[in-house]
Amino acid sequence: MFLLDSKLIRSDVCSTIFYEEKLEITSSNRLRGIKRGIKNDLKVKEETDFSGFWEAVLEPNLMEVHNKKPVHSVEEIELLKSRFPENIRQFNVYLKDEILAGVTIFETETVAHAQYISANEAGRKLGALDFLFDYLINYFDYKRYFDFGISTENQGKTINKGLINWKESFGGRSYVHRFYEVETKNHDLLNSIYL
Repeated sequence: MFLLDSKLIRSDVCSTIFYEEKLEITSSNRLRGIKRGIKNDLKVKEETDFSGFWEAVLEPNLMEVHNKKPVHSVEEIELLKSRFPENIRQFNVYLKDEILAGVTIFETETVAHAQYISANEAGRKLGALDFLFDYLINYFDYKRYFDFGISTENQGKTINKGLINWKESFGGRSYVHRFYEVETKNHDLLNSIYL
């Protein structure tokens, strides 16, 4: 990128677990949340239907907390799932039949990436996300990476401290995703890198 005279236009901080060097969860808050989930007999289920999570948890939570909608509508995520049936998966947490939380996973051969993460008020009180992430981190341990996604806002100019701390408390470590603008005409600059 340097040789191509590219321009750095954005940097996002992402938290990832590299399974070969996985850290144990030592955060007392995470461990308490996991224990609350076990004590309250929460259950994790993989679902083929996204609407329960979208309509009961994700959309209301995003609207209430951030006054925003998810990037994908439920119809769009279902369309993506129909086109990539092995790569998009939905995991939800239930107390009996009541949905409390969920995570949408985008999966490749080497990475499980948490795309949509949300819990309702009851789920937050019962440690549903702590319980769910402990389950998912162990479930996907045959992958090379478990990716929590970015913790930056404002086009990468600010870091959400609470969010990155939460991800790191599961053993996630921060990596930077850099976005560059490159003039395609500059490709010729690579021809002169060797003396």
